[in-house]
Amino acid sequence: MKIADAMAQTLGLREERCNNIITIRAELDKVIEQQQCFSLKDLAVNGRDLMDIGIPRGVILGKVLNHLLDSVINEVVENDKSKLTEIAKEFSSVL
Repeated sequence: MKIADAMAQTLGLREERCNNIITIRAELDKVIEQQQCFSLKDLAVNGRDLMDIGIPRGVILGKVLNHLLDSVINEVVENDKSKLTEIAKEFSSVL
């Protein structure tokens, strides 16, 4: 659909826009193929796991989960349950 839209654009911009769409699609395919984490549901831990280690439900839990997601997306840490649990403990202690 995006490529069809790009093809209907100004002639001078068609090729660049189509190439951008193809590049983005290739990156998306790679993320999906590698089962990379890009949302909270993809994390190796969930809210229940964190509550089980003593992190309280509510705002703090949300902040910890978002910190973990950012850390995984930015490749600071692997999406591994034990590693994420340790980071969650450390991060929650300073909140």
